[in-house]
Amino acid sequence: MNILYFKEPTPHLILEDIFDEKQLKEIWLELDFLNSSLNLSSDIQQIDTEPARDINGNPLKQNTGRFLHHVYADINHSFIVRYTRSKALSPQVTNSWEVNWIRKMYSNTNWSCLLTSYYKNGDYYLPHTDNAVFTFLIWLWKEPKKFEGGNFYFSDINHKVECKNNSGIIFLSSEKHEVDKVITEHNDFGRYCITMFSWVNISN
Repeated sequence: MNILYFKEPTPHLILEDIFDEKQLKEIWLELDFLNSSLNLSSDIQQIDTEPARDINGNPLKQNTGRFLHHVYADINHSFIVRYTRSKALSPQVTNSWEVNWIRKMYSNTNWSCLLTSYYKNGDYYLPHTDNAVFTFLIWLWKEPKKFEGGNFYFSDINHKVECKNNSGIIFLSSEKHEVDKVITEHNDFGRYCITMFSWVNISN
């Protein structure tokens, strides 16, 4: 796993080659297993995935997804949860924050909530913030890549982060961000996103 720290335009980490070959194989088996539960009706989706909403209460996103604590009685049975959490909590990631106050805050958070999302043709997420301290996004798709778009932006500063397979970003959840529209003729080859949120660890 390679980690790059960026101070500007807002502090964030870019992670490349996050999962090794064995971990990716197990994660893809789980994503295939979860695929049917990701394709719920839109009404259920909006309740189950707790999307950000505009001032009129309308969801700001169009995609499908599930919180894994709604799928598993014990989320520790999930390869996705175990491997993503281990990456988030690794000293390699924690120590990559070069700003002392961010590193201290990061080391005092937990990573207990994980959402898997799938973006097919026409799906997007409009500008929003997350109700957390840090947000960790991991992007995955089946090769060869058969979609365009689906890129990540820091909305207020119009800064684009190009998504790469098996890569991701960690940033302060209060930063407004968005995903531009996915365009594809092959909905089985869309864009997955693993999202993990952290909060202050009140046990410390």
